[in-house]
Amino acid sequence: MKLFTFGCSYTNYYWPCWSDLLGYQFDDFQNWAISGLGNNAIMQRVHEALTKNTITKDDYVVVQFTDFNRIDIHSMGILPFGNWRAGGNIWMKGGVEEPWIQQTWNEESYMYMNHNYISMTINFLKSLECKWAITSSVDVPALIKEQPFVHNKEIYDNWVTPIQSYSDDVKSPEINVTYKDQDPISFFSKRKKVEQDKHPSISTHANWIKNCLAPALDINIDKNEFLQHYLTNEELDVNMVDKNNLFYTKYKWDGKFQYFGF
Repeated sequence: MKLFTFGCSYTNYYWPCWSDLLGYQFDDFQNWAISGLGNNAIMQRVHEALTKNTITKDDYVVVQFTDFNRIDIHSMGILPFGNWRAGGNIWMKGGVEEPWIQQTWNEESYMYMNHNYISMTINFLKSLECKWAITSSVDVPALIKEQPFVHNKEIYDNWVTPIQSYSDDVKSPEINVTYKDQDPISFFSKRKKVEQDKHPSISTHANWIKNCLAPALDINIDKNEFLQHYLTNEELDVNMVDKNNLFYTKYKWDGKFQYFGF
């Protein structure tokens, strides 16, 4: 029984995400998410992973899409750990995005392309016999579904509650963390100072699985000790980037990023 997960920093981050918690109960867990990826890269990595591996009726696939304000670049050796340059939201930083925004950016065009990335991914998943679910970081259906170029609105009907929407509803705490200079999962350096991070806490990820994802997949999580720990304990909402944490060690989460794919 295998689990394949895809997405951005809401699926692969500095502390355990829903993917890591759910993956604990699988014999084979592959997290193809990369912090900062956009929907073009997510679509391509879904196709690569699920054609490279043998997928059966006992396997699970969860794809977490993200906002459409991202540029994905695949170039050999562009990063030390892989070939996808994952830059995150273009409006949150300068650098390579600035000339690209000035010369080529059009919001409606990118919404159009991102809808197609999502639509093609879902149609591909429908051809497989595994169990699968689609979600997103932000509320993608609310942003795209009613646009005039969307002629197949039904693809958004079974969307699992977006993780950030759930996080906002339950008032997930903003985490005070101290980052190291550079972490291998991110294209960007984190300064050695305490910063507030709005990514969902581990306990928020755990409760999102319980209330949203597990019912959508019809999967039993009662015996998942890693997940159950964070449903019943709120510690680590402060010290979540410390890889030497007792509970990470206990549940064999070492925080090491593994790059899958070409």
